[in-house]
Amino acid sequence: MQKKNCYYRELKQKLEKFIKMRNIVVPEQSADLEMTIDTIQTAIDKIKIIERETVEEDILYAYYNLKDYRFLWSFCESLAEYITDDMPKLPETTLKISDKEVMDLTHDFFKKCTPPDIYELFMHLFRQKKHFYFINESEPTFYADSLFLKFDKSFYAQMNRKYEFDDITTIAHEYGHGIQFLLNYHSSLFNQLAPFSEIISTFFELICTEYYTQDSSLGKIAISANYLLWDINCESALAITQLLQILKAIDIEKYETKQDLYENIALFIEANQSEALEELLETSPSNDFSYVLAYIIAIELFLIYQKDPEYAFYLIKRLIAIDLNLSPEHYLDEIVNLGILPGNGFDAFEKHMKRELTRL
Repeated sequence: MQKKNCYYRELKQKLEKFIKMRNIVVPEQSADLEMTIDTIQTAIDKIKIIERETVEEDILYAYYNLKDYRFLWSFCESLAEYITDDMPKLPETTLKISDKEVMDLTHDFFKKCTPPDIYELFMHLFRQKKHFYFINESEPTFYADSLFLKFDKSFYAQMNRKYEFDDITTIAHEYGHGIQFLLNYHSSLFNQLAPFSEIISTFFELICTEYYTQDSSLGKIAISANYLLWDINCESALAITQLLQILKAIDIEKYETKQDLYENIALFIEANQSEALEELLETSPSNDFSYVLAYIIAIELFLIYQKDPEYAFYLIKRLIAIDLNLSPEHYLDEIVNLGILPGNGFDAFEKHMKRELTRL
């Protein structure tokens, strides 16, 4: 299966151009050029979606995605406890507006709700909006993604329109990535630090939603979208927790060879083969791990933003500036040292969500 990529041709052209530049750039630009070449090549290679065919392959995929981040598992397990079966009746979040109107609403948010220096960074990206592509596919393989090239500071993004309120906040999310990358970029964000790669963008998504909950025409659907996002993340956290229980049952830390691992997985499948297990693995919950972790941490930043927006953006800049060569464990230590305590604000945030529902 091929993933839609509207800027594939441009990437191929840039790749050829940058490869030719290897022998002519000044030495201080060489590292950025090589990183950019690697970024483009990785993006091109990822266009093909690999489909796993067996339960064993699904479990192995989850194992390799999550095995190095056991110290983060408890955060997702804690959020899973907030799932509720009593879903309130919410207004539809349908928003039948043009691509230009969606972009204009996103611009309005950044102009009115972010500090001048952040808005300036946003505008650097927004001026490249010819590189922001909108797609209308009946069966999309993804919702949205973006790509930043450090060498020339170019930013590409694409989104399948849902024609719902989420289209606005998703664009804010993608521009949040771009702002982070302009300030501090390294390919480690997509490798060993991948679980932390969505924090900044999710914060912008949350405060964009908050801004529009106060809007006279969009307020109700924004409140509805915000609560749905909370519910979706709680459900994702529950699916991840169920997956983690599988990995713990297989005793992933005690195998000595790959063969031992395969045998443990085979024994687990033999003892637990069920329709529910297959349904869980088909949703690939390990793919949601970084998004759920980001949501958990972004909640803490959002609660700070509610009380003191200036201080919240101070923390955002400090968080972005964290050394991207750190190990994942030390990266989390730096977040905690900033006073951002993952999972500490679940109760307060849930109460905020429920208060907002009373306005519907």
